[in-house]
Amino acid sequence: MRVRGSRNRKRRMKRKRTLKGGNKKIVYYTCFFGPNGSAAHVIPERPSKTSDCFYYTNNKDASQEARNAGWTVIDMPIEIKSTNRNNAMDSKELKACPHHFNELKGYTYSCYFDSKRYAKEEEIISMLDSMTGDVVMLINRHPGIKGARQELEVALWQPRYAQNKNKYEGLINEKLNEGYSNVSEYHYETNVILRKCGDITERIGEDWFADIKRTGAECQISFAFIQQKYKDNVRPLPVYYGYVAR
Repeated sequence: MRVRGSRNRKRRMKRKRTLKGGNKKIVYYTCFFGPNGSAAHVIPERPSKTSDCFYYTNNKDASQEARNAGWTVIDMPIEIKSTNRNNAMDSKELKACPHHFNELKGYTYSCYFDSKRYAKEEEIISMLDSMTGDVVMLINRHPGIKGARQELEVALWQPRYAQNKNKYEGLINEKLNEGYSNVSEYHYETNVILRKCGDITERIGEDWFADIKRTGAECQISFAFIQQKYKDNVRPLPVYYGYVAR
């Protein structure tokens, strides 16, 4: 991400010094739950040499691979499931509610990213200054999809999501009846999430996780309405983060 002007460079350097040694801290984390051979069995590059970086997993091979790559690994006592759908659900609490996990508490900022994605610390830190006013979350904006129904149409191509079709349709109809819109200004991929930790952020996560638990692993459908409820608090990341090269 290009930063123009000496004033911006000085502010960025000051922010980096504060994050390293002051009260403002950032933590990076990702996770993988499932068997060997899964598409999500990826060990991304550790995004920072100085900030804490956690890799959560229930897979012994992924655990060792992540350690070898420099991650601090948290081995989770969760059984590997027989279906992709159930393995995917095991990651959702970490994704939606990092404040539930002791290792992720006590930070000013957190950066979650899907194990198939990546994050660059210099870019992430430069984005913190854009989290002003009521904004507490920056998230990957979807490059093509415009709303919940379109998200569901695409999701149904995958059997693990098609099994919960009725639950997703029920949530969409419920939210539309409550006055939410099928199409909003932004639709998000929830695979990279930069958070400013605090009460509002935790409320967003709790509401989102409640909808995930009653519908299923396709959490971008439920987030399409969560981000409308908290429209003043959620904005797109200024940089789009794609897949890790494999």
